[in-house]
Amino acid sequence: ATIFRFDDGKHMLVDVGPTDAGKRLVGYLRSVGVVSLDIVVLTHPHEDHIGGFNELIRACRGGRVWDSGYEQGSRLQQSVMRNILKEGIRFGTPKSGFKEVLGQAEVEILAPDRRWRGVGANNNSIILRVAYGRVSFLMMADAEKAERENHALPKCDILKLAHHGSRTGTDAAHLDAIAPKLAVVAFGRGNRYQHPHKEVLDALRAAGVGLYATASGDVIVKTDGVSFDVRQ
Repeated sequence: ATIFRFDDGKHMLVDVGPTDAGKRLVGYLRSVGVVSLDIVVLTHPHEDHIGGFNELIRACRGGRVWDSGYEQGSRLQQSVMRNILKEGIRFGTPKSGFKEVLGQAEVEILAPDRRWRGVGANNNSIILRVAYGRVSFLMMADAEKAERENHALPKCDILKLAHHGSRTGTDAAHLDAIAPKLAVVAFGRGNRYQHPHKEVLDALRAAGVGLYATASGDVIVKTDGVSFDVRQ
């Protein structure tokens, strides 16, 4: 889960973590003074990205939910959709090219531009860019190579690694094209997928890209639109 706090006081949450992390996420948001969410982006309907949503439902009232539009049909996804309808939360499936200004920042949807049949939820993920002044963030969700190759992705300063650092999401060619200065990878220690993969770590080192991992604690990035700093 990634919370963006904009200069006009608005908040955007990108993904909400797994079901068993919902209460912790609510507690964290409250601890940093976030009591309402203007936009919640559910990048794709896998449990580790939407599981915590039902714990957050009160904070979403009055806000909006953006969804990839991919229907996996799981009980969890159906539950999330029922609660969105029940609470009257505005819901949309913005596609590539959609932009919105929040404070002095611009949020742009880069993918998907339509549903790519036969490639599953990961490759129908919402990929988005957040730009504030000269500093930009690229949020890759669980997009894999098949989705990346269908979209020309812009350069960025801070990259949220695709698919928890999987070899299917990040490679040397991708890093060369977007030229990030810093990467953040979200994964749990001892995960059965062995994320992040060695090939990705090697590619980051070869490209000279610094890496922060959520397995070591929350990663906080602050920017004034000219430079940025990171702490953990």
